Amino acid sequence: MCDYSNCSLSLFGLMLIISFSSCRTKESEIIFEIKNQCKDIPIQVDNEWKLIPTTKPFYRLEKGSSQMYEYLEIIKKDTGIVRGYYRKKTENNSLWYELSNCDTILFYQVEKTMDGLDTIFIKGYYKHLYDTRKLTKGQERFYRRNRDSLNSIRGKNLSPLPSLSPGEDV
Repeated sequence: MCDYSNCSLSLFGLMLIISFSSCRTKESEIIFEIKNQCKDIPIQVDNEWKLIPTTKPFYRLEKGSSQMYEYLEIIKKDTGIVRGYYRKKTENNSLWYELSNCDTILFYQVEKTMDGLDTIFIKGYYKHLYDTRKLTKGQERFYRRNRDSLNSIRGKNLSPLPSLSPGEDV
């Protein structure tokens, strides 16, 4: 038979364990959902992710060590993940992903080389140029008119965009 002090201590310990496991479960649940919905992101489902407090529908998760740092920011609604950003950084390189409805719209890698930093675009090169205002006004008009097609192009060392005159704008 247990006395009340031991029973209450055991009950308190059990509640503490349940509360800690439920926090970890929420993080693992979000990571698992991202892994299932957004197949392009090389994210690992593990117990190292920490959920950073924000307001819904925004979620930010982080994990890191002395050799690597990862973070993930998403906007999640009842219909699923609407928008997201993922970055994985090590001493010598970084991976960047930008997602829209779990479709990768921007993906590039930055590597340290002997000559400095080398940016390698896998997808979204023209989107990056547009977002960072590195296109001429005519090229911006061309990009806006052909955005859907241009955003799906993969590769690096792509040709410069043609230019549209002001009357040809969308």
